[in-house]
Amino acid sequence: MTVLQKEIAQPQVVIQPDGRINIPKKEDGSVWTLEELREKMKWNRWPMFDELEPLFRRWWELRYKNRFHRYWTVEELMEMKEIQQFLGLDCC
Repeated sequence: MTVLQKEIAQPQVVIQPDGRINIPKKEDGSVWTLEELREKMKWNRWPMFDELEPLFRRWWELRYKNRFHRYWTVEELMEMKEIQQFLGLDCC
């Protein structure tokens, strides 16, 4: 892939028939950050992004909580799983 192709690469949002949203990982296997999603999708590709941003932000907080040597509670794990399923994100 050329540099130009990488720069214009967009996350391909797929809205499932059951209403779940699927955002595939980048080609290198990494996930899109909240800032990347906001920049690439907010303006014209996905107008409902502003409505879903709090869910993304909460999922991101929960997902990376253990980086700071904190452990999840059962309630947080359940919440994270529910958000992941709704957004169609891969399992942790």
